Amino acid sequence: MGEFANTVNKQLEPVPTPTPTPKPEEDYLTAMTKDEFNAILDARFPVYKFIENVPEWGRDSVQKCLDKGFMVGTGTENGKAVLNISADLLRTMVLNDRAGIYGK
Repeated sequence: MGEFANTVNKQLEPVPTPTPTPKPEEDYLTAMTKDEFNAILDARFPVYKFIENVPEWGRDSVQKCLDKGFMVGTGTENGKAVLNISADLLRTMVLNDRAGIYGK
């Protein structure tokens, strides 16, 4: 057999069998509790319920929007406005404020 035939034969050798997937009870994702999952979501996608929860770098912008009536929140709890501001909305508000969109 020629060298070319040997090369082709080597290329046609069977592909190794993949490792079997783990059984569901062995899968680490199934071991995660609902509370653990929610903690990961809360850390990755924070929501700021009250003005006191808003990071300092964004608090002035949020307060300005509240003072000017641009935002009123979703209700009150213990006399405080419930804001439920996502991290994305907070960043947008700060950028808008720095651009002067909300005035002085």
